[in-house]
Amino acid sequence: MNTTPSEPLTPETPVAQKKSPEISPIQYMRGIGPRRAEALAQAGILLPADALKYYPRSYIDRATVPSLRDLRTALLNAQQQDAFSDQSIQLQNEITIVAFVRAVRDRTFGKNRTMVVVELDDNSGVMAEIVFWNQAEYFKRIYEPDQMLAVSGVPEYAYGKIQFAHPEINKIDPDDAELFSEGRILPKYRLTQKMREAGLTMRVMRNVVASVIEQEIPNLQETLSEELLAKYDFPPLQQAARQLHFPDSHEELAKARERMKYEELFYFEMLLAMRHRGTKTLDTAPPVQEKSPTARAMLEQLPFDLTKAQKRVLREIMNDMHRTEPMNRLLQGDVGSGKTVVALLSMLAAIDSGYQCALMAPTEILAEQHYNTIADYCAKLNDVRVAANQAPISVVQLVGGQKKKHRATIGEQISSGAAHIVVGTHALFQSAAEYKNLAFVVIDEQHRFGVLQRSALKNKATASFGGGNAFVGMPETSSASVAQTLLSAPQDAPSKQSSLVAQTLLSAPQDATEQSRSQTVVSSSELQQTRRNLPHWSIDGATYFVTFRARAVLSSIEQQIVFQHIIEGNTIFYHLDACVVMPDHVHLVLRLLPEYPLSQTMQGIKGISAQKINQYHQTVGTHIWQVESFDHIICNQEEQDEKFIYICNNPVKAGLVENMKDYPFLWVVGVDSQVQAAQTGMSALPMEVAQAAQTGMSALPMKEVQPPKEIAPHVLVMSATPIPRTLSMTLYGDLDISIIDELPKNRKPIKTRVVFESKMPLVWNFIKEQVEKGRQAYIVYPLVEKSEKVEAKSAVEHYEYLQHEVFPDLKLGLLHGQMFWYEKEDAMKAFKNKEFHILVATTVVEVGIDVPNASVMLIENAERFGLSQLHQLRGRVGRGAEQSFCLLATKDHFKFHLGKRETKGGAKAGAKGSTKAENDANERKSCIIRLKTMQETTDGFKIAEVDLTLRGPGDFMGTRQSGVPEFAFADLTSDGDVISIARNDAFALVAADPHLLNPVNATIRREFMRQHQKDYTLLDVA
Repeated sequence: MNTTPSEPLTPETPVAQKKSPEISPIQYMRGIGPRRAEALAQAGILLPADALKYYPRSYIDRATVPSLRDLRTALLNAQQQDAFSDQSIQLQNEITIVAFVRAVRDRTFGKNRTMVVVELDDNSGVMAEIVFWNQAEYFKRIYEPDQMLAVSGVPEYAYGKIQFAHPEINKIDPDDAELFSEGRILPKYRLTQKMREAGLTMRVMRNVVASVIEQEIPNLQETLSEELLAKYDFPPLQQAARQLHFPDSHEELAKARERMKYEELFYFEMLLAMRHRGTKTLDTAPPVQEKSPTARAMLEQLPFDLTKAQKRVLREIMNDMHRTEPMNRLLQGDVGSGKTVVALLSMLAAIDSGYQCALMAPTEILAEQHYNTIADYCAKLNDVRVAANQAPISVVQLVGGQKKKHRATIGEQISSGAAHIVVGTHALFQSAAEYKNLAFVVIDEQHRFGVLQRSALKNKATASFGGGNAFVGMPETSSASVAQTLLSAPQDAPSKQSSLVAQTLLSAPQDATEQSRSQTVVSSSELQQTRRNLPHWSIDGATYFVTFRARAVLSSIEQQIVFQHIIEGNTIFYHLDACVVMPDHVHLVLRLLPEYPLSQTMQGIKGISAQKINQYHQTVGTHIWQVESFDHIICNQEEQDEKFIYICNNPVKAGLVENMKDYPFLWVVGVDSQVQAAQTGMSALPMEVAQAAQTGMSALPMKEVQPPKEIAPHVLVMSATPIPRTLSMTLYGDLDISIIDELPKNRKPIKTRVVFESKMPLVWNFIKEQVEKGRQAYIVYPLVEKSEKVEAKSAVEHYEYLQHEVFPDLKLGLLHGQMFWYEKEDAMKAFKNKEFHILVATTVVEVGIDVPNASVMLIENAERFGLSQLHQLRGRVGRGAEQSFCLLATKDHFKFHLGKRETKGGAKAGAKGSTKAENDANERKSCIIRLKTMQETTDGFKIAEVDLTLRGPGDFMGTRQSGVPEFAFADLTSDGDVISIARNDAFALVAADPHLLNPVNATIRREFMRQHQKDYTLLDVA
């Protein structure tokens, strides 16, 4: 049902329009008012209950706040540690210290510019400084000696002092200072600039929460089952909420935070588990035969042996593809680990089973490389196939840059099935070409594609089987009945998606007699419009008797779909007291929940039940229900009993059954069985009906329905960007994961060194020596052309310099992203054919060039690249048997930070937004860690862990990847154990109770449905 909440109350909402008398907007609390309410509303705090869920982001705690002496020791030790030191990385995060202001003074720098320095002392014998580069007069005015401050920021140790540049500062008033000195834990809430401007200080926020906590905590509904609470000794939600705001002790706070971490991870993993199960049960996949003569022939022709990791992964893939459940597998492997060979062997198995395959790459360069590689392998195999009276394997390429006539020819080969393997870019799903039995899809560098793009390709594959259920070259197989989780909702309007996500349908093989929908139309007299009871309004907690009618007679399967949907909404969106689904109408007795008015409740019941019927018939937009409905507020118990009796008698009076107990689409609860028996003359209601009140399920016999399955391809998504375990368990938790964690035996580890600008002549000589040995080199720059705004080198400018000044006797090529696709292709082919000794390029070479003869990768301005990019660029060399090198060129001043006991130089002086300010202390530290990490390891997964820690999950995956969850309590970089436990519990629960209909899981079902009201479409797409 539709769960879009009613219009939220705003600070301007008059009292007369409030949802109910006992709930007031936050502005009516003492000390708030309209201005502060507006600031709170922007932070999501509209009602007092919202303030209770505005949990502290951190705490001021004497037991965990380091002294300045301890902080100085940690900073000095970190400078002597390598990039993987926990201490080194922890110091990149925000640290809070508490100290007193001892002095406030200013210093002049530059052209009559002034900075303010606030000296801090915490009586540990070590001083610290807060440095403000801007607004000197303002900061001199607001800070005074002897003030107690909580300072949060990234510390820097320079010139023998601890420095914080423009940190977050909270003044601790005398009362809080006394609590702090007593060892109390003080909550720190996130204060937006708007909140600060409205006078909402940390003290005021604590008072706001303190004033609502006793009123609102009793209203909190438990969100974890009793079984999970007992299993992990978690505190109940009400107790946890209290401890999170005002902890009694470190132990109680730790328990509360652990519970909240687990809870948010558990429900996210539940979503992944539902999606994983849905992928396996919603569709059926073409099964691939176990033995593949062509794949065996390729293995025999390979000039090398597969690694143990490649063999293991290949077995995992083939085990999946042999089944009729669609494979949805992520293949991770470092650059050069042999993912493409594994993917091709899997394709050959599909081709031997009579199917078509497709490989989608993010760029035309990479698609060209895959096409050439696959075509070369298949050319050698075709001799074997022709000798065995098999058709030669045809490999075609489909990219956007092709001429119209050429693409039309390729399209004909694809649609006829003459093309066995189609390699391309987005053109694979954007072109008009129709596929022929496309059973296997490989997506390379999958993080570069959005879910809609992957879905479009999947839909093309489904259409390639013509909607039938017979698979080419294989006998038909029957699937066992499955439980299907539907995670979509109808649209309220063509341009507006419904907000409901998760509705569960019990499914079983359909009755053959019910396969076609009855087309019997109800006569016009039966479709007469009924008058609504007036005046009509929605009252929280009111009990309604509701009737709505169908436009045509419902088949028994359609009745079952409607009936099951109504039952599932019980206790989540309304409290159901009685329900009967007749062939042409539905009667309900239900009590409203405060958050869902009657109009919205009925819109959801009618809208989604209609959608599910349409899904069953594979139609779109068919109107199932009449627009009008009848509703009546039940005023007393006598009237409610009357409606119950009326509902129970409905199927009996219609002659559908002799006894109401035999009608499968009747559900009644809460009726006194003796009274009912006396009034209706029927036997008492069975005990199961009363028990059903506790579970929200029907105890009466029901006929289960299995919606028809679509054919879906097996999908293999590949990534050369190693993904840390904690992130893969969340972002890709719905995929089966295979990892190639072993490089081919002939590969030598790439030697990586950081080099400085003053030593570049030595670097040029080294490259010349490598070229003289017959090798080739890349030189990569961060920019295409020179920029006045960015202080970095460019490829175009330095190409001319290198060709004429540094390497006049060598041939250099140029490759960058602003070139036309055919120019890039020509440059790449020329370099691969050894027409160039050196390729000067930008990061366009990050993916797409495989030149085994290249042995040197020089990256200029390496400090400007992220770890993932540096690792990908390094992977362009080391693909042959010779020793390869990666040189990270950076500015001279970084030599004073790498490997030194003490950092020379302090924070850069400069106004906010200036070039110097861009390279502040925090970024400089990150640069050092990135460069040291690259120099110390070639392990992609270890590099990924460091990268995740430095950047966080959102930046790590990039802005294109919208699947990264934002957790309030859990930290994906450090809570791996909790993620693993929550994941195991969630997947086990969904496996045991996929619809969450077990009474012990009623709490989990309600909370899961509440959390996932947003429209998560495409959840069956990898």
